[in-house]
Amino acid sequence: MKRTILLSAAIVLLSVAAFAQRTIHGKVIDQQTNQPIAGASVLVGTDKGKPTDITGAFEISTGADSITVSSIGYITQRVKLSNGGIMVVRLEATNTALNEVIVEGNGTQNKLLKTPSAIGVITSKDFARTNGLMLFQPMNLIPGVKMEMRNITQGARIVLRGYGNETNFNGYGYKAYLNGIPLTDADGTTILDDVDFSNLGRVEVIKGPASSLYGNALAGVVLMQMQKAAPGENSLTQQVTGGQYGLFRTNTTYKSGTENSSMVANYGHQTYQGFRMHGSSIKDFVNLGGDFYLGKRTISVFAGYSRGFDYLPGQVDSVNLINHPDSSSLDYVANDAHVNFENVKLGVSQDYKVNSHFSNTTSVFLVGSYLDQPSAAGLSRTLKAKFGGRSVFTWSPDKTPLKFSAGGEFIKNKNWAKSYTLTNNVLGALKADQEISAQQYSLFAQVEAAVTKTTTITLGGGENFLEYIIADMRATTVTPAYVNQSVYKRFKPIFAPKVAITQLINDNVSVYATMSKGFSSPTTSQITMIPPAPANPVVNDSLKPEVATNYEIGSKGNLFSKKFNYDVAFFSMDVKDKLITQYAAGNLYTITINAGKVRHQGAELSLSYTQTFDKGFITVVKPFLSYSYCNFKYVDFHTIPADPKQQNPSNPKLPVDFSGKQVEGTPKNLFNAGIDFESKVGLYLNATYMYVGTMPVDFANMHYAAAYSLINGKLGYQARVCSHFNLDVFAGLDNVTNTHYATSIFLNSRDYPKIYNPMPLRNWYLGTSLKFIF
Repeated sequence: MKRTILLSAAIVLLSVAAFAQRTIHGKVIDQQTNQPIAGASVLVGTDKGKPTDITGAFEISTGADSITVSSIGYITQRVKLSNGGIMVVRLEATNTALNEVIVEGNGTQNKLLKTPSAIGVITSKDFARTNGLMLFQPMNLIPGVKMEMRNITQGARIVLRGYGNETNFNGYGYKAYLNGIPLTDADGTTILDDVDFSNLGRVEVIKGPASSLYGNALAGVVLMQMQKAAPGENSLTQQVTGGQYGLFRTNTTYKSGTENSSMVANYGHQTYQGFRMHGSSIKDFVNLGGDFYLGKRTISVFAGYSRGFDYLPGQVDSVNLINHPDSSSLDYVANDAHVNFENVKLGVSQDYKVNSHFSNTTSVFLVGSYLDQPSAAGLSRTLKAKFGGRSVFTWSPDKTPLKFSAGGEFIKNKNWAKSYTLTNNVLGALKADQEISAQQYSLFAQVEAAVTKTTTITLGGGENFLEYIIADMRATTVTPAYVNQSVYKRFKPIFAPKVAITQLINDNVSVYATMSKGFSSPTTSQITMIPPAPANPVVNDSLKPEVATNYEIGSKGNLFSKKFNYDVAFFSMDVKDKLITQYAAGNLYTITINAGKVRHQGAELSLSYTQTFDKGFITVVKPFLSYSYCNFKYVDFHTIPADPKQQNPSNPKLPVDFSGKQVEGTPKNLFNAGIDFESKVGLYLNATYMYVGTMPVDFANMHYAAAYSLINGKLGYQARVCSHFNLDVFAGLDNVTNTHYATSIFLNSRDYPKIYNPMPLRNWYLGTSLKFIF
């Protein structure tokens, strides 16, 4: 009888165990890019785990209620299991072992280690190293990148490998995207004032020509992604940051993540009294984003609204940079110079996996913006509408080592722009009234061939088209003597090829070589030259796009159990028909010309080491450094400088040969270093050091901006207060050594030495973030 009871009990227990066992099908993807993570480890309890396949898929049989998913370069997650369907696990990249992180910018959707391009990656951990409000601090830690600001909250421009430095306003030569929406206009102009940097979750920076995939992108591409919610996350976070010079920022963020969706809503409000006189700022941001995973289909939506009012203090000379860096320019104050903007962005994309071999990603977008900007030179007001789309098909034939991709992109702008004279903030005569249409479209294709298990060849190319229509509406408002300057300009199509080879030395080290071609078109403002009223504008429609050819070799690796990461690149890029702003001798306005050739040669190095400790007070130590050597020279380069002392002595209207001179606005040496500490009790410390070498500020290299160094530090404490609250309290000190410096310098200016936009001296900030977990 006893034996029968025991046998029955055993049968019941076995039946229950068998009933509890179930088969789970899932997929592991990168949280920001939605790309599959191959080789991720899926653990149940203390077993060794099963790796995901090349599509990120896994299958396990278990009776447990949760699994642990990990992958090198990503934050490990414990995920609760559900019944039925295919579960999606989304991992967030950390800032260690970045060569293992999936990147999408090169069109390969592969690990950074296997990508034949120099790509910098900024993750949420990098943003947390600073106050998290400004992009230029983490961006400048990437070798080959120099992000500059006219003041602490406005006027951002990004210089990639020395390209894009010669414009004093906005950015050009690179292409920027936010959640798939082009921030760059169809004519190549990029304005970043309306982007909420504090809400970013990932930034990828492709350095070097990327026109084979992205069109008007001679210097590279910047891909920004807003934060996303992790699976199972349902939280409300309130962050408050305050600091010196009246800095006050609030972020209210709601996140909801399930197996099939990720939704984020954020409202940010920011005020800043300003380090300089006439330099205050107020901004508001609303961002709404969602990803919805519907079997083979992923739908992503994004909506953003921003408005801001930034006063402009203007440029000061080198004496005031040192003695009165908080001063402002009288002509800017007299005209109440400021940037007043309002912007709306809408974007929808679909990633459809037809099967394991064929897929399509398509996105459409719509952007509307208003800009009101009085300056020392006058008043301009612009209303913009921008729309377009991008579609890419990818095909990997079965049982072949090939991957094909092909697609196209279309961007169109419609701008209504007026400008007026302005003296002592009194509106004067109409200078220009224009309706500008600009459209850029491109067709591209790329093939990757794994010729061996360790060797991959990439061939690609893009055919790029660009056209402008400028309608001069001022002709209807002035005397009949006025000459209408309307113009239609269609540039010759530009074919941009790319050839690359990647060789894996082993699982942890790769080398690559790349040849690529890129272009940058003249902007619509460069096409039309507007002198002071009542003179007639002149159409400068003979300009040609800049065209560059880049040769690059590099290596990436993860050594010493993937604790040590390195990335090194050497490049040589020749830019033909360089577009330069030239002062017209005897006039008060400028024109743009094709001045000649510029040669960019340099080297970039990035090193980091991460050591973790299971015992003791310190749990993580991460030192890192980056270095850029920039040997950028003019070659067969002729233009008229602004400084009369540098002009041709026999005839100021004749161009001067500046061949052999160092490119203005580019230091030869950029160096960054830092260290991160994390502790068992939640204390953490971040410290960074940046060195910017001397650089010429004119074509003749007669005047130089001094070298400077910056030290920044942040101390914080993170803790789980109870089962429903996470707390982060932090304090930081920027510019510890009280350095007098300016990141944005007006180059080749006839107002020299009044060219510097001073940045804040030593300044502190305090902040706290409280997350409520539902």
